[in-house]
Amino acid sequence: MAALSQAQATGLPPIATESTRAANWNPCPSGFRVPTIEELQAEQIQNAADAFSKLKLPLAGTRSYIDGNLYNQGYYAYLWAVSAYSSYAHSLYFHSDYADTYGSSRSGGYTIRCLKE
Repeated sequence: MAALSQAQATGLPPIATESTRAANWNPCPSGFRVPTIEELQAEQIQNAADAFSKLKLPLAGTRSYIDGNLYNQGYYAYLWAVSAYSSYAHSLYFHSDYADTYGSSRSGGYTIRCLKE
């Protein structure tokens, strides 16, 4: 009898490479894609004013994975990157005084900014 695949044995999809994620999980329209964490870091975002002036990103807050409601609009935002961070996904966090990158649970409802290819 053949061995079970990871997906069959655990009920979870196999861990994807960045190129597989970019090709198969791209929510952007044709000709656009979600940026990598390196592309977001290259923008050198320092705070919310920087995020708005460079990328036109508002402080959108987040959508709760628990109840689906929006929280913290006007206070902070997270922006998804296509890059993985262990079992998490990379994201750019910013608010009025600060910005940094994090590994975030994939269940969070964060902003996506599509880049033209």
